[in-house]
Order: sequence, then C-alpha cells, then structure tokens
Amino acid sequence: MQSLISKAKTRANEVRNKLGLGDEPIADIFKLLENQGIYLFAKPFSGKASAMFMRAQDTHLVIINSSKTVGHQIFSAAHELSHFLFDKNIMGGVCAVNKYNQDLEIEKLADAFASHFLMPEDGIFKHVDLRTEGKFDKLDTQDILYLQHYFKVSWRAMLYRLYSLELINQYEFDHYCQIHITKEAKRYGYPTDIYGKDGKNIFSQSYIEKVRKAYDSDEISEIKMNEYLQDIGYIFDEEIIHSQLGVFIEGEED
Repeated sequence: MQSLISKAKTRANEVRNKLGLGDEPIADIFKLLENQGIYLFAKPFSGKASAMFMRAQDTHLVIINSSKTVGHQIFSAAHELSHFLFDKNIMGGVCAVNKYNQDLEIEKLADAFASHFLMPEDGIFKHVDLRTEGKFDKLDTQDILYLQHYFKVSWRAMLYRLYSLELINQYEFDHYCQIHITKEAKRYGYPTDIYGKDGKNIFSQSYIEKVRKAYDSDEISEIKMNEYLQDIGYIFDEEIIHSQLGVFIEGEED
C-alpha cells in the first residue's frame, strides 16, 4: 500500500509541476480536465457511481454524477484525470471514488492521485503552520474548515488527507466525521455550496466547439452537425451508457 501511495504522490507532483500549479489549490478542476483534452460532461444519475469514462482512439469522455455533492464531484474529476493520464489501456468504466474499501488497485491509485493532486502535502503543511504557528497537533474545527475551503475539497476528503498525514488521529477523525459540517460552516461564515448536490447538466464546451468548427469549415454537413450535437444528449441515457461501456460498478461511495 505504501508503494502505491508513493507512486500516486510522485504522479500528482509531476503533473502539478508540469502544469505550473506549485502547492496551491486547483482553481477549477473541471476546466482543467477540458484543457487536458477531456470532453467533460455532468449529469445527475442514480446509483452509487461517482463518474463514468470512455476512451476511443484519441477521444476521452468523462461524465460526472452531479447527484453527488459538489465536493464529491471535484474529487471524482481528479480521480478521472488519473485514469486519463496513466491508464491508457482502459477503454471505459464506472468509478465509485474516495472509498476506504476500494477493491481494485487501479482505483486505489486513482483515489490516492486525486488526494495528492487536490491537497498537496507541502501546501497542507504550509497552511497548517500558518494557522497553528507550528503546533501541528492542535488543529480544531475552524482550522480544518479553512483548509477544506482553501483547497476546495469535500469535508470527508480533507479529513482523510489530514489523517493520512498524521495531523489528526483516529479519535479526531471519527469525531469530525460525525459533526454537522454544514451547520459548522455557517457558524464560521463559510459558504455551503460544496456540501450540496447541484444536479447540474454540463455539456463539454470543447466538444461543441469542435463540432461547430467542423461545420463552419465545411468538413461536415448541417445534418451531421445536428446528429453529433444530439448524440451528446442521447449518451446521457443510462441504459445506453451502460451498454456502450460494458461497465463494472464498484462498491459504495464514502
């Protein structure tokens, strides 16, 4: 397990360095995926899946389940970035992310990548030091809320990260998992959007732009353009997604 974590950390740091991100938060993980060449969609769908992905030749499509909380969606996007960058041999799948009991090593690795990518170790320690004046064993609710919102991740994802870095212990982890985090966030003046389920529909801007450009340059007809644009509506039929992917569903979400 330790070698897996080390591999994920190395990968995350390499990608961060390549993108010039340093140890600061990801401003917009969804836009980042699109900028990497992924056609990113979001739609609410039932079941325990966090996201779905398909790869065909040079095309990679990701669908985020927007019936999950916004924080969960962010982690899902980072998880799928790992598959896109490092799992070129996998043509598709359905992922349930950020779980204690991932069965497949490839999914454990993608979760670990997402954690390190969204919450880099150096960045965490830097801000914990600033918050606590070097008292790393004195984190309280306000400090964790600050870190969660600064790095734009879910409450549970931040707790997992702090626990893995030994900044909170098992007792503290269990305690913070039980608190009413939306209520606590309101008490300290933080927005609560990240805890909600927005149920949004997102259609890949780069996909639509590519289709429109092909039409504008007379590479495809208007009929074919309309077909391509209609297809991205049809693909959100869950039965079609499942039949196209031949998917596997893994476990339960966190």
